[in-house]
Amino acid sequence: QSRERASTIQSLSLSLSPFQVQRHRLPYYSIFGKKAKMRRKSRGNIPVMIILILCMVLIILFRFASVDTKSFFSSCEFDGPPTDSIPLFLGGENTRSKYKVAPFEVNPMHQAEYDRIDNETSEQKCARYGFKPSNKADRRIFFGAMLANENWDVLQMHAAESYGIYHVAAFVESNTTHMATPRKLRYYDSEERVKLEKSGIWGLETKVHVGFWLLDWPDLLGMDRESEQRNHILKLWKEAGMTPEDVGIMSDADEVVSRDFLRALQRCDIPELEPGQSCERPKIVTASVSFESSPYCFRKDPWFHPDIISGECIEGIGDPSERIVPVRMYQRQYGQRSHSYGQYNLEHYPPHVMKFMKQSHRYPLFSGTDIRTAHGDRGSLFNYLDRPGEGVTHAYGIAYHFHNWFEDLQELRNKLKTYAHGNYRIMGLRLSEAGEDLDVMVRCVRELGNKANPNPWARDYFENPKQIKGQRPIFLLDEEYCDERHRALKEMLRLDEEKYGSGYDSNGNWLIEDERSQAEKKNPKGSKTKKTKKGENKATEEKRSILSEGGNIESLNATVMGMAAGLRVDDIRRFVGSLRNVGFTGHIILGINADAPDSLRNYLNSHQVVIKPIKYTDCTFEPFYKNEQEKLEEGDQSNVRGLSICVEPYPDVKSRWVKYPMGRDWLNDCLTCSGPVFLTDVRDVYFQDDPFGPGSPEITHLQVFEEHPNQTTAHWLVDWPVGECKGVHLEKPMLCSGSTIGTREDMMAYLNIMYDEMKRWLSDPKCRFKTLADDQSIHNWLFYNNDLPNAVAIPNRDGIVNTVGFEIDKIFQKKNEHFAAQGMTENKAYSQPFEGSSEKTWISSSIYGLTDEEGYFTDNDGSRSRVIHQWDRGAW
Repeated sequence: QSRERASTIQSLSLSLSPFQVQRHRLPYYSIFGKKAKMRRKSRGNIPVMIILILCMVLIILFRFASVDTKSFFSSCEFDGPPTDSIPLFLGGENTRSKYKVAPFEVNPMHQAEYDRIDNETSEQKCARYGFKPSNKADRRIFFGAMLANENWDVLQMHAAESYGIYHVAAFVESNTTHMATPRKLRYYDSEERVKLEKSGIWGLETKVHVGFWLLDWPDLLGMDRESEQRNHILKLWKEAGMTPEDVGIMSDADEVVSRDFLRALQRCDIPELEPGQSCERPKIVTASVSFESSPYCFRKDPWFHPDIISGECIEGIGDPSERIVPVRMYQRQYGQRSHSYGQYNLEHYPPHVMKFMKQSHRYPLFSGTDIRTAHGDRGSLFNYLDRPGEGVTHAYGIAYHFHNWFEDLQELRNKLKTYAHGNYRIMGLRLSEAGEDLDVMVRCVRELGNKANPNPWARDYFENPKQIKGQRPIFLLDEEYCDERHRALKEMLRLDEEKYGSGYDSNGNWLIEDERSQAEKKNPKGSKTKKTKKGENKATEEKRSILSEGGNIESLNATVMGMAAGLRVDDIRRFVGSLRNVGFTGHIILGINADAPDSLRNYLNSHQVVIKPIKYTDCTFEPFYKNEQEKLEEGDQSNVRGLSICVEPYPDVKSRWVKYPMGRDWLNDCLTCSGPVFLTDVRDVYFQDDPFGPGSPEITHLQVFEEHPNQTTAHWLVDWPVGECKGVHLEKPMLCSGSTIGTREDMMAYLNIMYDEMKRWLSDPKCRFKTLADDQSIHNWLFYNNDLPNAVAIPNRDGIVNTVGFEIDKIFQKKNEHFAAQGMTENKAYSQPFEGSSEKTWISSSIYGLTDEEGYFTDNDGSRSRVIHQWDRGAW
């Protein structure tokens, strides 16, 4: 259990309260930062005694000599990562003593509800959820969440629901956002911290701990950064005395399990909480009633958090013996679990690991982030139900989600810009464009109804919330508060729409699609709009100024993604620069080497590219080469290297194939990537126009692109692998696997199918080929075998992508032969211009019919192609 190791000094310091100095998960650091691995074999107790005496002296100094502990430790130069957390140490008791808060008094309305819920018999309560009452003492519940800029109302609503039930409530705050940008600590030295910890708002017996995650780790971003903060909550639980018999709830602050079900967790025999867990499926995933910014705006579909688990299956609490430690996404030991170690599918483990776990019935313990994100439940509990015979809808949830409950919508926008699924474009979007949940809030507050948004992705809400029966959060039983919050939200929305515009007109008509249709009529294919059109609303003008002059509204929610690891900087700049220059305003997601130079990272950041670091690892499939001699005997060493090394977290497929499962993960992580998706090669692709801009065809299917009509699947690249593997010889138009477009849903299905088929090929001896390019074989086989749902083939030069390689290569070869016949050397012939080249164009448009007079590639109808693939086959 390397994740839990700490140096001897750390162990001593942790035991000497109140100086609970914790280190990041790198083992063996001395207190003054000199990295020194301690030998396990003891050479006597003298060093330990010296260290113990030193620690005692420090305690005396700090306790009685008024040493400025914060300044003392900030002056120590730690070798390696700085302290990730100093709970109850930064500021200490002296800092908090200057704030005086009145003791919390329970609202009589809340107390009446506590009495009603708490005094119900265990038999009645447990039967409601399908359980039997337990004959044991009430279970202790440990709650954990991260803190940031939540509305204080959210914390009050949570505390009112759980009052007096949590044994421990542990909170962690960071001085950076999920995107590693600095933020001011809100709870370090503030009255709010004292209210949180000392006022009694959580109950007189509940112990409240606030810790701080202060790690300076700029490469740890998004969900991986959140993961390490959640893991720190486990440390606070452990320090507070959590045992395997206790219950952990991992949550966000705006999520709370209902009081009724909290009592059931304490008093009922629940299979996931009984002793003797294998930890294969130890989680209880709750189905929450989701309130969108207002007590009167709640969705018909549930939210599936918080997550509940027995202490027996928590890292650092449960018994780790004979349990494997999962490989993780960042540096193999930090962040979320690798997808090949059960993150989303309990069957996705290396075969030898799966065999061991099934034989031993001992599955991995769950880290703080695993409790939240890893698969491992038997199905969520309870949702919306209609009680038979009553004719009235009842909304039941065993938890509640107070979503986007901010004091002003500008704060909400800042949150959306910087959290784990950060959206850098949020400051230029109307709320209905920024997310489905926000669109629910807009329609609800403006009373537009569910039919106002005609899009299939639109979520429904209860249009008559006061008529809905069922459970409600205790805090929201106060109708005066509910009315005031809803009125305040109306005013917030009015101000927001004045600044950013609205997705609906004054009559409640959906505007965004209307603007897109108008733009397509006014801007034929190939043209760009560089100035604000007359009649555009204020939001559109701001988008254009924020996103760049000439940016296209049409591509705001689109995504272009590809693998750029190992490419030259010039190749990446050509790809990204040409895409942004044609007005594409959507998401660009690129995988690049984890050790890519800062100059490249700075360039990509300046062009709003989401960077996905690519890290290499050993492959888990049967090697293609038995020894080094076999590798040396192979002609193409680049092919050898590509077949001998894999990419995290997918060591089960070839390195060139990893763009499919990783693309799926990138898309899954991007909640705002709701429009069309373009998975593409990077090195040999550039853009002549926005692929999803004005005039672009609507994307309703998965689009696979044919190459030149003379290029067929009889080519060895498809014929050999498919013939050997499937016993079939196709004679069809060649489909290029380097460029595929589809709706988000169709693309997700395609990526999953490709990944699954690739694993099947690698596990079948007759389907294993010593080539990196056979993803094209699989791509063609799946389409022509009708295994890609909702897929259509687009003839070359008739769609968004123009694959020019076949024709350019033929012309290039004829040019070289022509000059070679005149006595030129191969190199000199190679460098000669194409026929018809001039200052305006690189090749004759009239002779070859590939381009217009300015040298831009064209489609069959003469209009400029949007995307050019395989441009480098002619070395022009």
